[in-house]
Amino acid sequence: MRLRLFPIVVALVAVACLMVAFTAAKSQRSNGSSHLLGEWKLLSVDNVDPDGTRKPRHGKHPAGLLIFDAHGHYSLIVLTEGTPEEYKAALEGNNADYGRYTVDPDRHAVTFYMDHASHSELEGSSHTRYYTVLGDRLTYTTVEPPADRKPKVSYGEVVFERVK
Repeated sequence: MRLRLFPIVVALVAVACLMVAFTAAKSQRSNGSSHLLGEWKLLSVDNVDPDGTRKPRHGKHPAGLLIFDAHGHYSLIVLTEGTPEEYKAALEGNNADYGRYTVDPDRHAVTFYMDHASHSELEGSSHTRYYTVLGDRLTYTTVEPPADRKPKVSYGEVVFERVK
């Protein structure tokens, strides 16, 4: 009797697994994250003052990569390129982290949930960033842009280009 039930149980488990996989994939597509999926090459990391003045945080030519997968995981690395003095100053500023992410397409917000980070005080924390995607360019900021697009405070801005 048990041997005859085994194929049925296996079939039911397989169907359940397919349903879970389909639901997860559909959820990722429907939650607005599909346009973020893939690899993004870092172009700039700036602090921007309300008057528009930009101050590079990782030198004029930072290096890095941001990867979003379809299962809600991300990986980010930011490295400083520049002179020996810039390297020395940035040693503590380089960062790498990975974990999970969620997207709120109505607010154009992505929240990073850091499972591990090169700065241990960030582990277990979450950070929401406000993004725009124009063509192959992804830009996110540390503050939500006001309706008039004129920020009243300094904020961080990070720009990436899609890797093809």
